Amino acid sequence: MLPQILIQDKESADIIHKEITIIYNSISFFTDYFCTLFKMDRKIAGDLLIELFENKEISNLCTIRCVSYLNEQFFLKLKTSEGYIAAPGTVLNAALLYLLVRYFKLKNVFESGTASGFYSNFIVYALQKNGDGHLDTVDLLSDGVGESIIWKDSPFLTIHKQTNSINFLREKNQQQQYYDLYSHDSQHVFTHMFSELREFKKCDKDRFLCFFDDQRTENFWDRCIKMKLFDRSDYDVRFTEAAEQLGGFLQYVKR
Repeated sequence: MLPQILIQDKESADIIHKEITIIYNSISFFTDYFCTLFKMDRKIAGDLLIELFENKEISNLCTIRCVSYLNEQFFLKLKTSEGYIAAPGTVLNAALLYLLVRYFKLKNVFESGTASGFYSNFIVYALQKNGDGHLDTVDLLSDGVGESIIWKDSPFLTIHKQTNSINFLREKNQQQQYYDLYSHDSQHVFTHMFSELREFKKCDKDRFLCFFDDQRTENFWDRCIKMKLFDRSDYDVRFTEAAEQLGGFLQYVKR
């Protein structure tokens, strides 16, 4: 369980305010681009983001994530199966995931790479605000997985530990149990990311969305664009261009 951060001196308050302001300005900048790309109403999107950050638990989570020494203390502890530190996602991408779930009223969400559960918090909170839906989040690890999730006991959430994402998705696809949003933050290597993309693209819903954290790994995003790996003949596909802070987002709409 994450502690509630109490700011007791002006110097700390100034540092935190500066960090948070930078993040919020970045979110505002990318939201304009995001809304244009996915044809979302900017006013509604802005109101949903205000709603998100008015939540004290989410705000506290962002404070811990944004301030270096707090991030190291509470998030940078979990190691992947390869021995790397499983760093949490960015506040920007987490906010955009929340926005997608809320704006499009997405119900069924898949997440690979739960880790401490940073992104899971934003997705579960969005589902709770919608009043409907479920998040299946999977991770190869067991110890420490999901330990920062605020709403662990939520009926909107199932954590699948020691679970291979590809095997999980193949089983769901065989059962024709598809998701409205697929979120990748597991193994950051091209072959694994492409394998997940291939399973994501088997979805048969009229609209579905995908997200790839750390999409620059092994030049994954640009390679997919150049080789047209995102394409599906029966869907119109929109995707974000490479940017320094923005993750990789895709939208598929059936023709």
